Amino acid sequence: MHRSNVIESPDMSKLIKVESSIIRRFRISSLFYAAPLALGICLSTASTTAQADDLTYIVQSGDTLWKIANSHLRNPDEWQQLLEYNNIVDQNQLTVGQRLRIPEAWLKTKMTADDNTAKHNQQMVAAAPTQTASQQRLELWMKEANQAMAERDYNRAIRFYTRVLEFPEHQFRQSAMEYLAVAREHKGQRAHARKLYENYLAIYTEGEDAARIKQRLAALISATSEPKKKLRNEKRPSDKAAWVTYGSFSQYYRRDVSETSTERRVNQSSLNTGIDLSARRHSNDRDLRARLTANYDYDLLDHNDDTPLRISTLYFDAVDRNRALSSRIGRQSSSRGGVLGRFDGVILGYQLSPRSKLNVVAGYPVSTSTIDTVNSDTLFYGANLDLGTFADFWDFNLFTIEQRTQEIIDRRAIGGELRYFEANRSLMALIDYDLFFSELNTLLVIANWTLPDKTAFNTVLDLRQSPILTTSNALIGQTAETLDQLQGLYSKQEMIELARDRTADSRSYTLGVSRPLNETYQASGDVTITSLSGTPASGSVEAMADNGNDYFYSLQLAASDLLKAGDFTYLSTRYSNTFSANTTSFLLNSRFPVAAAWRVNPRIRVDYRTYKRDNSKQETLSPSVRVNYRWKRRYHFEIELGKEWVDQQLETGNESSSSYFIDAGYRLDF
Repeated sequence: MHRSNVIESPDMSKLIKVESSIIRRFRISSLFYAAPLALGICLSTASTTAQADDLTYIVQSGDTLWKIANSHLRNPDEWQQLLEYNNIVDQNQLTVGQRLRIPEAWLKTKMTADDNTAKHNQQMVAAAPTQTASQQRLELWMKEANQAMAERDYNRAIRFYTRVLEFPEHQFRQSAMEYLAVAREHKGQRAHARKLYENYLAIYTEGEDAARIKQRLAALISATSEPKKKLRNEKRPSDKAAWVTYGSFSQYYRRDVSETSTERRVNQSSLNTGIDLSARRHSNDRDLRARLTANYDYDLLDHNDDTPLRISTLYFDAVDRNRALSSRIGRQSSSRGGVLGRFDGVILGYQLSPRSKLNVVAGYPVSTSTIDTVNSDTLFYGANLDLGTFADFWDFNLFTIEQRTQEIIDRRAIGGELRYFEANRSLMALIDYDLFFSELNTLLVIANWTLPDKTAFNTVLDLRQSPILTTSNALIGQTAETLDQLQGLYSKQEMIELARDRTADSRSYTLGVSRPLNETYQASGDVTITSLSGTPASGSVEAMADNGNDYFYSLQLAASDLLKAGDFTYLSTRYSNTFSANTTSFLLNSRFPVAAAWRVNPRIRVDYRTYKRDNSKQETLSPSVRVNYRWKRRYHFEIELGKEWVDQQLETGNESSSSYFIDAGYRLDF
């Protein structure tokens, strides 16, 4: 389902249509779009692979329990439960910087990708959404493959797409099959590409995607046909090329309603409009590309015309093959070279040799896409060197980077990435060391090994600072909003110590295994252990206790082509033992192609949770169904209906509540 806010991916995102009267409220500044910071909390992952049942909210100046509940809980009257859940004796004794745990089920709305990057001093710490080790691997490999395609490193792209296709039916399979064929075609492996295109059309027979593949296959067959005898006076082909424009336009409506025995509340009623627009020009010597992705949420409850426009991507990209130069300027995202996600800036690259490329980067971090000017208070700049591929399997990246906020050193780091990839095993490692703090910021290792019988083992080691250590962390729990303001209260050395004190150590370990049982079934399982250290009291901010290890165990069974060709069913069970609760979950998720243009996706989840604070119990039943319809190749219609029932067994008696949501919309591809 296309949602209003999604994590950046190589797939088309939904973005925006805005009336001319609304557009006039926004301005372009230094080639970048944005809108005022308006989020009161930030959802930040304790680790990229962690899973947990609670969110942790950091109390801000002026907060009360009722205010927090009114802003973030489905039922504001549950502020008393929030008080009891956190063992607070006096509701009037909240302190700035105090951390409150909030069960995910109590939240008013789901957190968005932009909430994930709000200001440090307005931070809510949470664990990542439930995700199996296999899904983590597939997402990582698709990200690596798509990045390799963007860099025209077709050897590396082919290796990663091939690995993705070794897994049974999953959400990336169709894209991976297409891109693998394109990569092989670019490499001149036309026979391989032709076979992949033919296999694609045998599986995905209808729709615009199939039509596009048919065109590529026809062009490939035509190109490989025996050429006519060259004429003596034949002119050299022209290097002229035209711009090609493509993209999508979408609108999705969401309604979310919760009900108790005494109250019915409409939590959300909004219309999201989005646009994803790309333009490309390809010639013998140069490639040019521009892209815009943006969306706009219209709140039908408040009719708030000041809802900010979100610009996720806005950049211009150029490659000059004759000069071995590449550049990208504008709003973009990167996770390489020490860059920490989305930013407004520029990346310049120069191909030193076939196996080495120098890149320089500079820009302003984008904490949220809802800003209307470039945030020039924080500036980073750095350089990195791509090396590889060596011995067919090894690629490296070495980087140095510095970030300053209002002329104060925020981050100064060095590090590197290692990638090893072949058919039956792979290794990816990342290290980020901060020279300014003399601290290890991140150590991430992901390894996979597949045996001849297709049994696959995977492991993830993720050690990092949470949030990543910067001087700006000193603002957490403070009334000051900028480091300049904080300097009026503390010396630079004291600010550095405050930043250390507000930063916890996050650790996560995952071990997983998967094995195809036959052509239809595949079984998998994984174990994850996570921990988040405590933080000391300082700067009028209270200490946060170390809650020890959280444990997660999951088993999955996937089946394809059970009832008819193209269907897919996924059954999983998960048990978690965390600081706050023990939870057992069951999930059944299926997808059925009813006809050439129709897809039905029923889903049901059951959770049994026991809270450790008072041994109370909670049972949750969440069924939903999604229906997709594709019309005339370009038009995609989708509706999803879901219901949730929650029963709580408390010392004072049983309480029941329910909620439902409706998502409906369309996407037009052009």
